[in-house]
Amino acid sequence: MLSIRTAPGSGALGRRNIKSRCILFSLLFFISSSGLNAAPGDSTITLTNAVQRALSQNPSLKVFPYRYAALQGQAETAGLRPAYELGFDAENVGGTGDFSGAGGAELTIAL
Repeated sequence: MLSIRTAPGSGALGRRNIKSRCILFSLLFFISSSGLNAAPGDSTITLTNAVQRALSQNPSLKVFPYRYAALQGQAETAGLRPAYELGFDAENVGGTGDFSGAGGAELTIAL
């Protein structure tokens, strides 16, 4: 018969040992890395400071000042009066027969 030998410590006891080591490693990692990003002596942050940090460090949020400026420009343009326009239209000028010359011309001036 064929018998399979397992290493000592395998089985339920070995799995429990691996699980406890993983938990211990995770706790040590989180405890040691929690103080890395904290500034020494500066434990408070204001909303204004948080927004400034988010805008300066997040590349996808850097577009908002430009969008705001564009919207301000559109609002300013919408508030302007339309430009004056002068139009001139001439029909039946230089034709043949009854419409030859400028005698039968129709002239239109638009403001």
